[in-house]
Amino acid sequence: MKFDTRSFFAFDVPCTLVAAGEESEAALASAEAQCARYEDLFSHTRADSDIGRLNRAGGAPVSVDPETAELVRLSLSYCARSGGRFDITAGALAWLWDYHAARVPDGAELARALAHVDYRGVHIADGAIWLDDPAARITLGGTAKGFIADRVRAHLVAQGMVAGMVNLGGNIAMFGVREDGLPWEVALDDPLAPGAVAALIDVGEMAVVTSGVTERTFVRDGRAYHHIVDLATGYPVVTDVVSVTVVSPEAMTGEGWSTTLLAAGSTEALRLAGEAGVEALIVRADRALLATPGLVSE
Repeated sequence: MKFDTRSFFAFDVPCTLVAAGEESEAALASAEAQCARYEDLFSHTRADSDIGRLNRAGGAPVSVDPETAELVRLSLSYCARSGGRFDITAGALAWLWDYHAARVPDGAELARALAHVDYRGVHIADGAIWLDDPAARITLGGTAKGFIADRVRAHLVAQGMVAGMVNLGGNIAMFGVREDGLPWEVALDDPLAPGAVAALIDVGEMAVVTSGVTERTFVRDGRAYHHIVDLATGYPVVTDVVSVTVVSPEAMTGEGWSTTLLAAGSTEALRLAGEAGVEALIVRADRALLATPGLVSE
């Protein structure tokens, strides 16, 4: 079985698609085009995207593509199940933090942004989305890549591919088997030791998504700041967890839960993972590895 690979940059991350089957190069090219289409729909930085138009509509209903409506609907379900730790209307809050310029917003800015965070004010009906709060801003950065990885995997299967992998910046979805005929496995980087492997996980045809506090960080006045924000304070969440990897049938499930589990802390994360029916590997700040039952790691 011969695999072909296609790499490109999208969604502000490096992406790699791998597939085996007849006309695999054509299938991979169409999958890349599918990714470009999704970026045009879901990006909050593009004024003419569905989300860009929604954020500029001042609360008025905006007609959107059916897949945008589906992504927002699914995202809202994760908001509800997270107990408030995840909220797609945190766009204004997220944009206050500039990780390139190492800018820390002041308390007044954070308070103003937090006043407009409430996923319960997002509504979907008749092909349109609207916001109760005209100043609310939606960002789908916490769910979109998982949603897209699932759709791209389904597209490759529909194109007749017999095996492959979709990797959108660490949101990974597999199908079939590896080139050597063995089930897919994923080596997880050690977030506390760059270049080292924390665990090797047998995942087969599942999806793997990792969230961590070492991915986007900066240091200001001797204090380190990471990109996972506590929606109760507006500041980076205080947690004993360095990274969480979720293994689940769908990548969106993993992405929807990984950040929530990280923010919850290790003890609560294990309970929430059990309730959600997902497998999770947790790397704690003291280097301890915690895993839910059923997750094979070594």
